[in-house]
Amino acid sequence: MTLPAISFVYISNRPGSIDLLAVALGPQQNAHAPPYELVVVDGWDGRVERGEARRYLEVAGVPLGWYGPPKPRLYPFSHTGFVNAMNTGLLHCRGSHVVFLHDYTMIDPEPVRAWWDAFAAHPATLIHGTGVEYEVPAPAEPVGDVAAWPGQRVVGTPLRPWVPEEFEVGYWGGPLSYFEATNGIDERADFCAIWALDCVKAQARLHGYALKVLPSLKVHMIDHHLWDPTDRKLPETTLWYTRGWVYNYPTTPEWTAWSANDFHLAAERRRLTLGAGW
Repeated sequence: MTLPAISFVYISNRPGSIDLLAVALGPQQNAHAPPYELVVVDGWDGRVERGEARRYLEVAGVPLGWYGPPKPRLYPFSHTGFVNAMNTGLLHCRGSHVVFLHDYTMIDPEPVRAWWDAFAAHPATLIHGTGVEYEVPAPAEPVGDVAAWPGQRVVGTPLRPWVPEEFEVGYWGGPLSYFEATNGIDERADFCAIWALDCVKAQARLHGYALKVLPSLKVHMIDHHLWDPTDRKLPETTLWYTRGWVYNYPTTPEWTAWSANDFHLAAERRRLTLGAGW
């Protein structure tokens, strides 16, 4: 069986947005697009068990490699679980390269060829796209598993461009061999929302990888923070808003070339993917 060239890893802990994902990652019209798969790490309560989202993606023709919940956290009392979710996705990837996606974003159509060309042109590089943030009316509650605005045509208002100054961890990717060399992303970074980026940048330098932002890789981001009814000065994380400055670890860790995780990414990934029949 042909293995995928790119594993798109979609991370979500909110309802809705699955329909937006299916639009971009359904069957690719470009005949020269390499094989790809979608790995879904779904932290929204009960959505994996209900199965509606998985069925929706399958009917839409999205090649699903794996769909499941985040693995148990190495540090159960950590703040975000963001790095844990990314590592969960990495453990189930079969592609030679990985691209991370997030909920409530709409990537440009035909992303597979665009990302493959970017990886070919920039080896030994972690790559990030650029985008535009939009204001969109808040969905009516309760929000469904698949669609936030079922049966509605929602038009967004552009708010601002999103161009990372150096790098971000929103719409980004790199060779799977890089993540195996680092043993995934250090899960100590889950003690503070901004540490995931700090860790990735530090480990890229330690392994001699460049960081590059490519405007040709576009993403359209719905600013769901605007739907948060609470006072943003408060430290708690809510459904629509994560406070980046909050941390519950006394000092910033020293990021090392090998992540201090409780698994061996390369060995565990092979066990899981081979065990799935691949």
